[in-house]
Amino acid sequence: MRASQSVIPSSLAELQCYVDDPALIFAAMDARSSNLLWRVILLWVAMGVRLSWHKGKLGSTMDWIGVHFEVVYERDRAEGVRVTLPQEKCADMVVQIDPILSCGPTVPKAPVRKLAGRASWVGGFLPQLRPFVQMLWAALAQRNSAAVLHQQQL
Repeated sequence: MRASQSVIPSSLAELQCYVDDPALIFAAMDARSSNLLWRVILLWVAMGVRLSWHKGKLGSTMDWIGVHFEVVYERDRAEGVRVTLPQEKCADMVVQIDPILSCGPTVPKAPVRKLAGRASWVGGFLPQLRPFVQMLWAALAQRNSAAVLHQQQL
């Protein structure tokens, strides 16, 4: 990915990669951006990267690593990006949280660990959540051998 980033001015585009799933986002799609896009694609092909052409998408919206991204326009000008988590993932988190809240004074570590993992994924898109996720991981990291946490640790 570093080689790809070297052929794209950071003022024109951003390249992110999650494991083997790159996302190349341009500030605007004009002739120069199109040229840069093809430059990156040709570099990847020359390096032997096997591309999933059916996943490629041009436009102001995209689904990437389980999240929906949409450019928000105001008066024909891009003003920001709206990030939306799928409804089923949000519902799954609620299903994970409810039993933890109803456990009483002690909570088994396993469901808290599962929730912390899912919440860490969400924290990658919603930085405001990260301090709360860190508290879950801190509670899980305490050096007691008990398979439960006390509610006040959460």
